[in-house]
Amino acid sequence: MKKIALESILSAFVTVIGSSLFTLLLSIPIAEKGNIRISDIYKTESGTLSRNIEVINYTNDYIDGLILKIPNTCKIENEKFISSLVITKRENKMIDYNTFSLDMIEPKTSSLITIQVQKDDIISFPNYSSKKFSVTSEKHIESPIWKLIKQVLPSFIVYFILLSIFQFFANKKSNELSEQIEKSEKKRQVEVDKLSEKLDKEEKKIEKTDKDLKEYKKNYYQKTLFIKKQLQDYEKELDFWRNTVRQVLFKDDKKHTQAENLFETVTKQLETYTVKSKQNLDLDEILFVVDELNKQS
Repeated sequence: MKKIALESILSAFVTVIGSSLFTLLLSIPIAEKGNIRISDIYKTESGTLSRNIEVINYTNDYIDGLILKIPNTCKIENEKFISSLVITKRENKMIDYNTFSLDMIEPKTSSLITIQVQKDDIISFPNYSSKKFSVTSEKHIESPIWKLIKQVLPSFIVYFILLSIFQFFANKKSNELSEQIEKSEKKRQVEVDKLSEKLDKEEKKIEKTDKDLKEYKKNYYQKTLFIKKQLQDYEKELDFWRNTVRQVLFKDDKKHTQAENLFETVTKQLETYTVKSKQNLDLDEILFVVDELNKQS
């Protein structure tokens, strides 16, 4: 249980760190480098109308090429007194507007530009977005939370799309693997069923063979017992007739010589030498056969 808990915590930690680093890497290219704050029109002591423009550089590097576009009725009042950046007038084909390039914007610094304007004059920064600046005004104060959401939202969307694509292919691969395992399992089950069926058939064959063997042994012992009993009866009858022949035909033959000669002649003529040997049946053998018959029953 402790091992599972540690693995879960480690997995969660790695996931959080990985996702945070990934989000950070995605946020770096779209992170703001600075901010431009444009004040409302106000009247100076001399009676002219002016606007203040505050250019803030968040980075640790100088920034060049920020374009300022103002009507030709406006002029920059404090151009000569700004030491923190370089303002260069640009040539353009627009008669009603002048454009300026703001260069050498110092890192981690706020530079203030004062512009004399008319009531309806519009000040703009055409390339602020490409320079990764944001533009705000006194009338439009953006919530820090909403600003943070707007900064994080693009990276979240990209992260979500990439994660969805990864999850899609991961699920697809998982499903393919599951299908392969299922097919392999079905194939294995079919083979197991075939093997089981074959085994059942072999078991039935073995049972039948065992049954047939028992029946054969039973018949064998029955016939053996019958033959042995029959031979025993034949031997009794043979002994009876031998004795009868001796008594009837050879009453005066005390040594039974004539009788034995007769029996010898009969044996030679009939070639029944096993009868002459008078091999007695073994009682133990007969008892063994009876016992085996009892087992087979």
